[in-house]
Amino acid sequence: MIATLAGALLATTTPLQAQPQAQPQVTAASKDFGAWQARCETRTAGATSQRACGLVSSVTVKGPDGKPAVATVIMLRPTAAAGQYQLSIELPLSVWLPSGVTLRDAGQHELIKLPFVTCHPQGCEAGSVIDAGQVGRLAAAGDAASATYELQARKTVTLSFSMKGFAAALSALQSGKIAAGS
Repeated sequence: MIATLAGALLATTTPLQAQPQAQPQVTAASKDFGAWQARCETRTAGATSQRACGLVSSVTVKGPDGKPAVATVIMLRPTAAAGQYQLSIELPLSVWLPSGVTLRDAGQHELIKLPFVTCHPQGCEAGSVIDAGQVGRLAAAGDAASATYELQARKTVTLSFSMKGFAAALSALQSGKIAAGS
């Protein structure tokens, strides 16, 4: 799922001009920061190059068979507008769309409320463009946070996830210093 979202980093940028004779070259650099990964991908086609960066964290839970399964993926990436970021959360298809997703810190203070924006065969995505102040609240959330949403059966689900490393990953993203092994 991280590979899918990493591809989504590039999919949200301006498309390259089609060059039928050459496939774009994609190179990636990433660095882990606790529960978060800062990742940049560069797509080069001919003389044109595009770079897209973001933060990703996967939340796993034990499935019915006792094996770990990805429950949600959280992704944050800068937008073209200064001081704004796209925050996205991928959840299962069984969500109740009108309720959206609420992110809270460990003290249960609401940080951000995100509406569902799309569904596809693998799940539904909640997301919104957020400002630097909201990103700052995420960075100040401490070591843990939670995402609360409803299922279609109107059952409330709260997934706890780690914020360990988020502030450091955000700093690397903002400084542009994301390189493998750096």
